[in-house]
Amino acid sequence: MTDRNDIEIWWTDLLKKYQGYMGSGYDLIEYLDKFVGTLDQEDRQTTIEFLTDKAINFSDGYAIAFSTLEKHCNETCLDKIYKCAQTIDFNDEKIIYLIDVLGKQGSDNHRQLLEKFLLPDKLNEFETFVQWSLYPKFPDLFVKSYSKYLRLTDYKEWTGSWVTQSFMYEPTALGLLKDPLEHTDKKTWDYVLKDIKTALTSDIWTEQQKSEVRKIISAPNTRYKIE
Repeated sequence: MTDRNDIEIWWTDLLKKYQGYMGSGYDLIEYLDKFVGTLDQEDRQTTIEFLTDKAINFSDGYAIAFSTLEKHCNETCLDKIYKCAQTIDFNDEKIIYLIDVLGKQGSDNHRQLLEKFLLPDKLNEFETFVQWSLYPKFPDLFVKSYSKYLRLTDYKEWTGSWVTQSFMYEPTALGLLKDPLEHTDKKTWDYVLKDIKTALTSDIWTEQQKSEVRKIISAPNTRYKIE
């Protein structure tokens, strides 16, 4: 499937096939993930280039293309996405798709733009949509951005939500956040800890998940001296 016209027809038919029923987007992303993984090197390269062009031009199915590129992206693809991101206003919701790919697949070459988007003193309205894309590729940026959100947002807005419950799935990320947040803003960390302890009483988490989280929150702060 190296002919551009053939790929265009394939893409149009694919979008039509998955259009119009609940869960179609997730199903299509799952299909494309498996499909791209089965291609030989030449077809894989051609398909990635095609998806990249669809994505950065925000053509039909661009959200699906971006989601696929979060797992299947090469240096040429990343370079195009990085250059595209530099042209998008940070207040435009399209920036979410670009930052997601750069966060999951990028390198230090893309760090400057990620920092520019995530680390200003003021919260960006789209920041929470991309924070988890930074983990585990950019752990320091993940901690700084997540800590900033927790500090600058009223506790009532995020208590009992995915903001803290996400750590039940990723206790290692909680471990990264714990020491620096406890050191810089113990009051906010205490709010997080309160929420985590409440989550630990729920039956929706496995005992293994609970055990790993308990180890994290009970561990002493070895990186910073807490006054």
